Amino acid sequence: PHEIALRLQLLKPLPGTGLTRDLALGPQSPITILPEMAETLDNAPYVVINIGARLVEKRLSTAQYADIGRMISQRDMKPVFTYGPDEALLARQAAQLVDGAILAPPTNLTALAALMMDAKAVISCDTGPMHLAVALNTPTCGIFVNTAPERYGYTHHHHCAVDAREGLSKSELSRIQTWIDSQSRSQKPDSPAVS
Repeated sequence: PHEIALRLQLLKPLPGTGLTRDLALGPQSPITILPEMAETLDNAPYVVINIGARLVEKRLSTAQYADIGRMISQRDMKPVFTYGPDEALLARQAAQLVDGAILAPPTNLTALAALMMDAKAVISCDTGPMHLAVALNTPTCGIFVNTAPERYGYTHHHHCAVDAREGLSKSELSRIQTWIDSQSRSQKPDSPAVS
């Protein structure tokens, strides 16, 4: 079962507890995008590609991240590469391989949330920022390199989970491309009601 379902089962004995797999951050003070990013993006539609994961075995290669970035730029959206401290070099290398790519400055959690909240979509391997994007109700494609998508991924609403445990084949890349196409044509959904 999905990790959220397992955790929610712990709450089942408590009276008045509703069980839902929807994530939400709850009431927030306004989150604004970094001024330097707002100027760089100039109101253009963009997709966040979150590079890396804490565990190296959860990451894609530079070339694979660049392939995804090119898919996005071919659809008249800007690929914005975000990263953690350990992935800065990987992000810079991938961004250099994609025309029109933007390398985000180092971000804290609030700045990353602001970028994700205004994005058309987010693509990320199985890592904390993937769950953050889902909680922000931004369409999210999770790529699962060594963990089970059925346990940690999201396929409800406008999210997708790609199983890349056997490698990121042409079939999986095609699935990501189809998902990007659907996001480029759609309006970003409203944030879900906080419960």
